[in-house]
Amino acid sequence: CRAVAANDSGAMHLAAALGVRTTAGFGSTNATLTAPRGARVLTHDVWCRPCGLRECPLDHACMEGVQAAEVLAATRSAL
Repeated sequence: CRAVAANDSGAMHLAAALGVRTTAGFGSTNATLTAPRGARVLTHDVWCRPCGLRECPLDHACMEGVQAAEVLAATRSAL
């Protein structure tokens, strides 16, 4: 494939390692520490991010704020 849109997951890392243009949505994890080089990182900054928790005790605002249209536009611009 020519481009991949993924969350912070193994699929994101695999795509980036294979040289595929990668757009990644990050929520609770720290993209500075874990995003692959060259990936386009999308986040929604909220006061509690990055918390690193697997389950959100609040409202998932960090992920809810990354809009599908934003991910699509970023992925398309990578092509």
